[in-house]
Amino acid sequence: MINSLDILVIEEDLTTRALIVGTLEDVGYTVGVMSDDADDERTMHVVIVDLSVPKSQGAKKLRSVRGRFPKARILAISGHFLVNAGASAFVARELGVDCVMAKPLDCRLLVANVRQFFDGS
Repeated sequence: MINSLDILVIEEDLTTRALIVGTLEDVGYTVGVMSDDADDERTMHVVIVDLSVPKSQGAKKLRSVRGRFPKARILAISGHFLVNAGASAFVARELGVDCVMAKPLDCRLLVANVRQFFDGS
């Protein structure tokens, strides 16, 4: 059975995942979660994916997410975006990311970025 969600969160850190899910549900979005290796048949508008892994693994993860959810907008988050943010954002966009955000997350900015995805669709 295929369900439809507004947003899917792929984040292994339970605290960060709860923050993202709670923040977005508080403003009215339907949010689901998924571990990195789960098979998923849901469709969604936005995928938020954590890239706090070594560079080559991050690229592999983005390709996997894009392959599973080709029509979704992707918002990538990582603590690594704080260092050399311009280069990191460029590489992420080359791999199909629509928006990047650095950790620690600014919840107001998270909501604003997600709203832009829905307003622009």
